[in-house]
Amino acid sequence: MLAVAALTWTACGNKGSQASVDADSTQVATDTLGTAGVPQDSVPMAAFDINKYVDEMVDKAMVWYSKGADDVRLIAYALVDVDGDGHPEVWVKGDEGQDYQGVYSIVNDTVTLLASSDVRSELEFYKGAVGFSGYYGDGLSRKGFTFVKNSREGDSYFHENKFDNSSEEQEDLYDEFMKNGDDCSEEEWARAEQLLGDTISLSPVWHPIEQKMKLSDYAE
Repeated sequence: MLAVAALTWTACGNKGSQASVDADSTQVATDTLGTAGVPQDSVPMAAFDINKYVDEMVDKAMVWYSKGADDVRLIAYALVDVDGDGHPEVWVKGDEGQDYQGVYSIVNDTVTLLASSDVRSELEFYKGAVGFSGYYGDGLSRKGFTFVKNSREGDSYFHENKFDNSSEEQEDLYDEFMKNGDDCSEEEWARAEQLLGDTISLSPVWHPIEQKMKLSDYAE
């Protein structure tokens, strides 16, 4: 079950007992999420300092269209448990001019980008995976997804298709399929895509990112 954390970041072994489930059971909003198998008392979300990770998230940001990653300014975050292990991933979004969104795994202070989107694409959530898809104009489309297990990055897949949109047949100019950064066959891609299942619709609880500025940030 893919869950969105509503109120607290925890380091407990069990999910909070209070939960609200929508009619089709595709979304669970819980008041606590934590690290599976580590029985400790829950702590307020305030104990999770997003500012500790913002710079690294921006450094790892991937933007296909429009502005580059250097222009990303993160303004809000939500917690979402992609693989249902009790330890949430961090979903962030940039300002409206950027339209950047990213989902990151944070384990032992190690930040890993799992998927990202921009003005020409959108994030897609699955049970146990997160990805993106989009059309980038001039006959170019891209789709990617990453499996998540134990809050860590699993196999990652990417597909880029370029077709001739000036012809009625719209024939493919090229099709590129990749697994973990290396070429793979269309059949291998299709098998992995089939494992995804249907996308899951989420309504995140966004928390503002109030970046803590240092005096050195103002120095020339």
